[in-house]
Amino acid sequence: MSQEEFKTMMDELNAAEIERLGVGSREFQERHQEIMDMIEDVQKYQKEGSVWRKVT
Repeated sequence: MSQEEFKTMMDELNAAEIERLGVGSREFQERHQEIMDMIEDVQKYQKEGSVWRKVT
């Protein structure tokens, strides 16, 4: 497989994955923000020296 064939294959795989995940859609953006908010919460708890507990 040549470099160009490999690049083409990877570009096609990447495009298919972007479509599968719905990157850029409202749902994708909302879920991304939820995940980022959870990360921020964990960092805050760690910084405060608190024990992580499930928040319901």
